[in-house]
Amino acid sequence: MRTSARSAPTLPLLIALVGATACFHYEPLGDRPPATGAMVRVHLTDPGALELAPVLGPGAREVDGVLVGIPDTAFVVAVSAVAREGARITWAGESVSLPRRAVAFMERRTIDRTRSAIAAGGTFAAVLLTARLARNAGGGTPGTDGGGPPAP
Repeated sequence: MRTSARSAPTLPLLIALVGATACFHYEPLGDRPPATGAMVRVHLTDPGALELAPVLGPGAREVDGVLVGIPDTAFVVAVSAVAREGARITWAGESVSLPRRAVAFMERRTIDRTRSAIAAGGTFAAVLLTARLARNAGGGTPGTDGGGPPAP
């Protein structure tokens, strides 16, 4: 396979595109204790949503973020989003202490390998097809690099 200086920047772009196509899903933690640093989704109880309304806003149902601490009576989450009444509100990572009594259950964010592989394969195919179309649309003579003056 021949590479050129022109095609060298496509490798980092391709890696970035494949990484950006990763698909995630949430798995219930069950009775397993969550680990700090894990991406979590915390589902609130009805009384918990009322108790946390001054902090999370009215009608908060779910809190997404990184679990940063597990004191005895709470979970501390660096919040990335709060779902309330049909809307998902983006947060900037503010730490919020969620009392354990306010938590109905927690889920851990994990990569979905099958969907990610399919998405990465589709992205890779799209990048290859776009590159081929761009190369063929260049108007140059096949087998030449298009440089230099026209033939006499």
